[in-house]
Amino acid sequence: MKAREFNLDVVLSIATRTLLCPFDDLFGILNFLTGAKLQDFQIGRAADDCIPYLLEQFPWLKEVDVSGVNEENFEQWFAEQTVKYGKTLTLKPAPNGTHKAQDVVTEAIERKGGDLSKITTIVPG
Repeated sequence: MKAREFNLDVVLSIATRTLLCPFDDLFGILNFLTGAKLQDFQIGRAADDCIPYLLEQFPWLKEVDVSGVNEENFEQWFAEQTVKYGKTLTLKPAPNGTHKAQDVVTEAIERKGGDLSKITTIVPG
């Protein structure tokens, strides 16, 4: 798969584990990086799997400090980041094995502590 450009706010959201973009934007980048079609509850694990790959490509991501960012200063802070790093970054898909694919149902059960009684199943009739 070819490289693709992603907005800086999306890449920073993954790298810093701080939501700086609309949640739905995470699916595009993480599906691209992992080659998977992720569900909501898989986003965190996929991000964790991809962070080392992003940091390898862009070591400066380690230096991005989001600790003081809030709703009042986000626009100013983000404008400074785009001056430093650009509006987009070009990414390649992560190498095979970066993200360990899991069965969606099994992973959902594990996220609920392995308790099947916490999983609601609806079988259309």
